[in-house]
Amino acid sequence: MEKTEDDVRSVRRELSRLDPWSFWVVPANTRGMEFSVVGTTGAFAVATCSLEGYVKLTPARLRVGDRAASGLWRLRRAARDVHGRLLASGLDVHVETIVCMTRAFPAPATSVGGVRAVHVERLVEDIAERPRVIDAKRAERMATKLRSAGHR
Repeated sequence: MEKTEDDVRSVRRELSRLDPWSFWVVPANTRGMEFSVVGTTGAFAVATCSLEGYVKLTPARLRVGDRAASGLWRLRRAARDVHGRLLASGLDVHVETIVCMTRAFPAPATSVGGVRAVHVERLVEDIAERPRVIDAKRAERMATKLRSAGHR
């Protein structure tokens, strides 16, 4: 997945807008994802994509302009790893993989192959406006465990 440091900073800045009493962002530079988010609406593995162009969906690929967004399988695997770490800590919650587009504009609810594509301007809204599934104290404990387990 192509990304620039400026785009990763943009995603980090956007994630900092999440309610700090309900969501915890953990840096996770592993297998192409930059952040794990654990909060009252669930757990998320977030990767940054800097490709430019229109987003097109095929049954198994996400295409931006004339290029395929590569590495989606790595991101799904990273989400499974995060799920395993959370499960070992006592939280059985699905970890959703999100590709945050900084220069391309996917439709509001674009998903392909178990990966959700969201524009950076809609990232906080996409995460925060879901139904509550985890108690805030429990989510905070799980984020702390991810951080202390060297989640990098």
